[in-house]
Amino acid sequence: MPVSRSPEEQAVSKLPPYIKRRKGTKNLYAYFTYPPHVRDMFDGKKFREISLGTSDPREAEIIALPHIREHKQTLYMYNLVKRIAPYKKVGGGDEEEYMRAAVVELLRNGVRKDFLHMPGMKDNNDGTRTFATETEVFTIGADGKVAETKPNDWTVKVPVSVLTKDEAESAVATERRAVRLGVKEPGDTDWDVIESYIEAEGKSEAWRREAEQVYSDWQSLVGKRFTDADTPDGRKLWNSYIEKGLKSKTADKKLNFLSAPINAEMRRKNKRVSFNPFSRAGRELGDALRKRPFMDRELAIIDANLHRLGPNERLLYLFARHTGCRRSEAWQVEETREKGLRVIWFGSKNKQSVRRIPLPDALVPFVPPVIDGPLFTDSPINVGKNFNRAIRRFGITNEAITLHSFRHRAKDRLRAEGCREELSLEIFGHERITVARSYGLGYPMTVLKPWVEKMGQYDAETL
Repeated sequence: MPVSRSPEEQAVSKLPPYIKRRKGTKNLYAYFTYPPHVRDMFDGKKFREISLGTSDPREAEIIALPHIREHKQTLYMYNLVKRIAPYKKVGGGDEEEYMRAAVVELLRNGVRKDFLHMPGMKDNNDGTRTFATETEVFTIGADGKVAETKPNDWTVKVPVSVLTKDEAESAVATERRAVRLGVKEPGDTDWDVIESYIEAEGKSEAWRREAEQVYSDWQSLVGKRFTDADTPDGRKLWNSYIEKGLKSKTADKKLNFLSAPINAEMRRKNKRVSFNPFSRAGRELGDALRKRPFMDRELAIIDANLHRLGPNERLLYLFARHTGCRRSEAWQVEETREKGLRVIWFGSKNKQSVRRIPLPDALVPFVPPVIDGPLFTDSPINVGKNFNRAIRRFGITNEAITLHSFRHRAKDRLRAEGCREELSLEIFGHERITVARSYGLGYPMTVLKPWVEKMGQYDAETL
């Protein structure tokens, strides 16, 4: 028969592991362990015991709360500093000395989270409302429905005294730029160039923030005006991103926040910049993450969670899966008819990469009877990001699997089914396929239809 236990013994067994009972007594105590770098803060001890002065488990848990909070705060500060300056020597001292001093500084002054959207409800000028939590931001349309969901970004404000020399200089440069943006200095046209581009192109607030960060990196690392800089200066900024662990394509995208405004400025009659130091600053390292096609088991996971996708994300998923289209192509769809079949065109008809395929049966319930306008209510970038975040929540965590993986899968499916290369090129598009070929020399839609239907199907052998 099971041994019966008193209510107190049962309560002790349910307490968190940092509350223990001394052997031979009923007294309870809190027990904490510390990593090596913070032990000097507690006289070099590996652990710390605090008597709670009671044998009542419930009372002990309440008494221990301030000590538990202090313990967790200390470890949080320690881990924060470790992320800020891993394995760095500062001011001639060793890493352990710096880590201890930094943790003490953080415990004294604390840290502060700055949210991109402060938690709560806010009315927007366009009639929508924004509801933010500490983790997500919901845009609520005039109809009361959630139109968009995205993560709520935040930054940690750290006292400058615990930053490394480079990080402190970067923080000062950022502050200096912010002051200069408020009070313009004569002849300082660099940010004006970027600002003009943002206004002319209608760039989003998120794009502006990213541009500000890259511009700050440029100022702190190089500090030259655009008119005085050359390609080696631009490459210095590019190399700094590579050293931080970014992929070459990601580093290229960051530099484009400066390169694109300069290119636009150089096309102006009264241009303020005559050379772009970022246009050829990067180079191909062959470090891009190779995308992996979706497997049937992953398609099954998405299908099981289809109800959790928003209308835009659900439609993009179906288009990518059943047509193998690129993300941007789903926003360029036009419709015609051929021999009773609905035919969709991808791309503009005056571009070399234009192509057309029969509308897959799986898409018919999700598109209008006649496609004569936009199918999506948000941008390709936002919908694509939302979809990739969604499949991560569903449990598909392999970073090599993204929206573009559907295109790889569709090609693999047709190859496995024995589709000839010229048919595959007709379906997926190729730069060598001209508009003239699409208008008269391509395959009939009745020939392409059976192959198009195979692209989004499950592999029967794996089911």
